[in-house]
Amino acid sequence: MSRYPGATYVPSVIKHPKRSRTLGICIHNTYGSKVGDIYTLTRSGKVDCHFYITQEGAVYQFLPIWSTSWTAMRTSNSNSIHIEHEGKREVPWTKAQYNASAKLSRWLCEMYKIPVIHCDPPGNWRGLYDHRDLMGFEGNNHGDGVPPSFPGWDRYLGAIRGAKKPKITLRQRLAKAGFGQKSIDAILEKRAKAPRSSYNRLIKAGFGKKSASQLTGYNQELEERLRRAGFGEKSAEAITEGRAKAPRSSFGRLIRAGFGRNSAKKLTGYDPDKAHD
Repeated sequence: MSRYPGATYVPSVIKHPKRSRTLGICIHNTYGSKVGDIYTLTRSGKVDCHFYITQEGAVYQFLPIWSTSWTAMRTSNSNSIHIEHEGKREVPWTKAQYNASAKLSRWLCEMYKIPVIHCDPPGNWRGLYDHRDLMGFEGNNHGDGVPPSFPGWDRYLGAIRGAKKPKITLRQRLAKAGFGQKSIDAILEKRAKAPRSSYNRLIKAGFGKKSASQLTGYNQELEERLRRAGFGEKSAEAITEGRAKAPRSSFGRLIRAGFGRNSAKKLTGYDPDKAHD
């Protein structure tokens, strides 16, 4: 599960399915205060959200970021991340709350490539929006969101754009690439490699070829070069994964295929210079 760095994790008692897509971020105010809010959003079994920000600027996380939620109505719950803020509808956020919210929203926008705009659902879900923007849609009747007096939407969006670019950890990147918690633990603790079959998935998730090779122990470029040098599929695969050496008789073939002498020595375990001593 991906967690926001520095957030206090208090899991909701409600178990939700994963979202099939993430389009936007919905901003809420609770109309309450910290102790009652946290109980309601984690223990009531009637409502929850992904994140909650106190007036002191503390961030709580109640759900995995990939989860659906029970915060608005069906469509928004299934396509958006929901952030609740301590305080009533028109009461300005505190400066600490404002800064924490902008930083969190920046992190989420970076994670899911959400544009930093005030969008207009249900016509457009791509961006950030108030709960009040859903008034009348699917029975939504709440008027909460970014307080107009402070920060207001223009100031809030500016703070998100100007917030320090969040650092996304390797654990979070692997989770985004679809690895489960146990697999991630094993990879990070170097007890296991990522499956070779996940190489292309890692590339699609934004990992470079070198990083994907290190995580999987699989070097696609090397295997392709060996195949072009005339090695069969199984031989190229075994050599690439270090389960076998190339035949010493292939040393010259590797050189002719563009491998350097050191690479050819490493792949074959054969050093022609020493062989003639």
